[in-house]
Amino acid sequence: MNLYVIRRPSAWASLQELEAAGAKSAKVAKEQMPGQVRWIRSYVVNEPDGRIGTFCIY
Repeated sequence: MNLYVIRRPSAWASLQELEAAGAKSAKVAKEQMPGQVRWIRSYVVNEPDGRIGTFCIY
């Protein structure tokens, strides 16, 4: 299986936005791509512009 890192710089203005996006992403993966994609972990970073970014390992 391939390993991927996806960088999302300055993607969210708040932790609430990030949590909502994470919930939607998990739902789509479960319903539309079962067995095709597996999330391993995410790292949340505070960006220099004050927004929130992530590094996600799949």
